[in-house]
Amino acid sequence: CLLFAVSFAGFGWTIARLFAAHSALRSSAAEVAASQRRAAQSERLAEVGQLAAGVAHEVNTPLGVALTASSYLQQQALELRQDLGSGRLTGSKVAAYVEAAGQSSQLILSNLERAARLVQSFKQVSVDRTSDGRRQFEMLSFAEALVDSLHTLWRQRAIEVRLHCPPGLKMDSFPGALGSVLTNLVQNALVHAFDASHSGHIDIDIAAADGDSVILSV
Repeated sequence: CLLFAVSFAGFGWTIARLFAAHSALRSSAAEVAASQRRAAQSERLAEVGQLAAGVAHEVNTPLGVALTASSYLQQQALELRQDLGSGRLTGSKVAAYVEAAGQSSQLILSNLERAARLVQSFKQVSVDRTSDGRRQFEMLSFAEALVDSLHTLWRQRAIEVRLHCPPGLKMDSFPGALGSVLTNLVQNALVHAFDASHSGHIDIDIAAADGDSVILSV
């Protein structure tokens, strides 16, 4: 009986050790998974930071044009008011002002619309990059927004990125992951396909395939 009790106690101690090891293993696995999630989130936030810097650089150009056109229009209005007050206003000056006002207004409008499109593109791309969520989206508008947000990568080079995608192609997928794939493909092409001083073009072709798939070719 004593031998049986000792053996049983030893068996119980072994079981306790196994439970402790299992618990430690589960805890370690949970820590590894949490660390991987944090690393993935940090990587996504870093990508969004790069996108934000690029978009801010791109937005500066149309905003600068709009600001210059606004200043010019303001100066023309001031000169017109001075001519009106001094009695030197003529029909030719009014015609010149109307022409300048029309051109300036068109410049201001088109460049502010460009800036608004860039900001909207960045908003959607940044939401997709920081989320693992699945959603339905239209492939052409998604790809256009992504290419717009990446334009700063090649704006100082003689490189043209051409997007070919039929309108109305619907996706039910993970835009964040897809955006990362497209971004990496374009970045790799910019780094490895062309010397820094060479010109070239990158074609992104997207087309429907059989079933529920699409073919993406870069």
